[in-house]
Amino acid sequence: MKNRTERQKTQLAAVCRKLKEIRLARNLTQKQMAEVLGITQNAYWRWENQKVYFKSNHIFLIITKLKIKAEELFEYCI
Repeated sequence: MKNRTERQKTQLAAVCRKLKEIRLARNLTQKQMAEVLGITQNAYWRWENQKVYFKSNHIFLIITKLKIKAEELFEYCI
């Protein structure tokens, strides 16, 4: 998490919080959520715990696999 601005950190935290919120609302474990997304549990854990930046293909994967709108994922960033 080197060289991130405060705004980037805040936005990343908001997306990660929303992702966790969605997972919990669907009563899924991190392992189950990772399976839905087609990634490893470790990769998902890193997303939810703000250990990596999301790339555009990650965002596309999340909104496509979870069948949500981008606005929902970025709800707390506005």
